[in-house]
Amino acid sequence: MRTTLRALGIVAAVFFVIGLPTYLCGCEKHIQPNCMRFHVKPGQIVGQAFSHHECSSCSVYTRTCTGTGSHKHCHRVCSQHVYYQCYNSYGVVSYEKNGHNVTCNLIASDGARSNDTAIESVASEYPIGKQLKVYIDKTISTCYAKSDAKNIAIAGFSFLILTGVVLVSMLVVYLVHRAKKQLPSMTEAGAV
Repeated sequence: MRTTLRALGIVAAVFFVIGLPTYLCGCEKHIQPNCMRFHVKPGQIVGQAFSHHECSSCSVYTRTCTGTGSHKHCHRVCSQHVYYQCYNSYGVVSYEKNGHNVTCNLIASDGARSNDTAIESVASEYPIGKQLKVYIDKTISTCYAKSDAKNIAIAGFSFLILTGVVLVSMLVVYLVHRAKKQLPSMTEAGAV
């Protein structure tokens, strides 16, 4: 039982250590109203930008095994890649910083397989003139969309929920163990 409780305690501690800072760095008004990591500024989409580069995906996998018997370990290895041109699109957002207008890019599509898909993505997500809030990372001055800041808070909150689940599991293990210890003494007292 002690080993089980110790293992669960370690898992809970790891989830908590990951979850709390991640949660506090996020920004989601229902579960984390404080945006400690971000400056939140009003902004406006003033343009759209595009880039392209070479991407790859695996087309043929080979199974590779090492060892024998119970020590045999197998994994898939990519043996053939397919290379193609992929496209990124960005909404160029303008916001005010220290009395000056500053621009940065918000990702609309990353690694789209066609230029048309990248164009459609940025046109629908970041049309020119759209008003929105920009989340600027306080440490590295990188811009993020609201969904990015929200996802950080949700990820941290999920780890905190997992911490709670593990702690409840620890309590259940402890109570079951305690009940099992008391069960024989209760049956002996009833037999007398």
